[in-house]
Amino acid sequence: MSNQIFYNHEVIALLKEAGWFEGRNAGSSLTLPSDVKYPVEILEILQEFGGLSVRSSGPGITLIKNDIDFNPAEAEFESEIDGRLHYYSQLLKRTIYPIGYVPNESLMLCLDSTGKTYMAGDNLYLVGTSFVDGVSNILLGIRGKIFHEDDLRWMD
Repeated sequence: MSNQIFYNHEVIALLKEAGWFEGRNAGSSLTLPSDVKYPVEILEILQEFGGLSVRSSGPGITLIKNDIDFNPAEAEFESEIDGRLHYYSQLLKRTIYPIGYVPNESLMLCLDSTGKTYMAGDNLYLVGTSFVDGVSNILLGIRGKIFHEDDLRWMD
């Protein structure tokens, strides 16, 4: 499995409430976008967390807490040449892969092969340097960095 270790008790409780447990395997019930070829590391994360709808609400640490739906099919065709994920991947010079959706913000939840976690829509946000940090930051309401396309920099 993905060997993702969450340390925050609130995040663990939210994940468990959504149906997550260590060693969970979504199996064949997981629908992936047809236009994405996932690396093994990300497929392992999707096997463990895919299909979960994690709910978190209320004031967060630096902004409101957000929900996460681990449904990568929400991003169908976003990785193709005219899709947003393809566009951001070109700017970052690394591929970002959809793993879910942040419905409160109408943003796709994405990972790159190093584990960095992003929210993508009209803008791109870096929300964690690892899957665990990114998911925790979204659920706890911790602001990420926004990507400025004009000078290719991350800003607070």
